[in-house]
Amino acid sequence: MIQELEARSRRLERRLESLVFKSVEARTVEALLELSGEVGESCSHGMAIDVRLSQQDLADLIGASRESVNRIVGDLQKPNICDVRVGICAWPIGLNSSG
Repeated sequence: MIQELEARSRRLERRLESLVFKSVEARTVEALLELSGEVGESCSHGMAIDVRLSQQDLADLIGASRESVNRIVGDLQKPNICDVRVGICAWPIGLNSSG
């Protein structure tokens, strides 16, 4: 129980730090990496994040506008770092090297 509370506290601290000090691009990539670590499943491209998550949901999660998230996700799709046509499929190596 205490370990769970400590882990939750660390996640909240990281999220607050992210909101204050990181760009929207970095927060978007960080959120995708976190989701891939928590609910991602291996696929032929990297990690499939099998969660129904709208651009507005992602924007709310990282404290950004939907328009900003739309642009960033579009930018991530161009170099094949991320694919959101069917769910989200992220290539962790590509995500780690961007922003």
